[in-house]
Amino acid sequence: MKELLHKGMKSAKSALLAGSSAGGVATTIYCDRFRSYFPSTSTVKCFSDGAYFFLPRNHSEENTFLLMFKGLVKLHKSRSVLPKSCTKRLSAELCFFPPNLEDIKTPMFFLMSAFDRVQILYTLSIDLAGCVPAKNCTTSNQIEASRELESELLTVLPKQNKGYLITAPFAHTQADQSSWNTFPAAQTNETLAGLFGDWYFGRKSVQIIDKNPGPYQCPS
Repeated sequence: MKELLHKGMKSAKSALLAGSSAGGVATTIYCDRFRSYFPSTSTVKCFSDGAYFFLPRNHSEENTFLLMFKGLVKLHKSRSVLPKSCTKRLSAELCFFPPNLEDIKTPMFFLMSAFDRVQILYTLSIDLAGCVPAKNCTTSNQIEASRELESELLTVLPKQNKGYLITAPFAHTQADQSSWNTFPAAQTNETLAGLFGDWYFGRKSVQIIDKNPGPYQCPS
């Protein structure tokens, strides 16, 4: 980052910090810090794809996300780089979950499937989550467990100066897929890329949720 700033990026009129999956988590954590590198006259925004992970209310202490984030804090001493607005009220490992970083001031956009593969695999039991990679969720228990996660996701979405697109495929990241430029978002005739562009360039606010009752790409 310092090298890019030295080469002229610090004079940019606009800048976008973007990341997918783990990179999307990092983008969320560092969004405000990234903004601080630019003049107040610059337009700076952040974009997270497939990374709006959350900890369910009835989570197990063996939750994969929780164990992984605790490991990062212990191994890398990550507390010092996490937003202080979060660590002053929550344990450091909880500050890797984007819903706990609601104090981000820089405009940010989240693209996330309500049936995100990683969220499901890291949250549900192996028996319930095993159908996800093979796209063969066929039992009512498997579908219902996924839908319960979807319902909980909708309760922790950002509420202020954030944009979001909540889609409904069994998918993880989406901005790197062909559907980014071809698949119409729910209740619209616009592509995911088009809606993100509308938000980024300030043409309109975008907070869209796909109301599909079940995940796409899942046999009945």
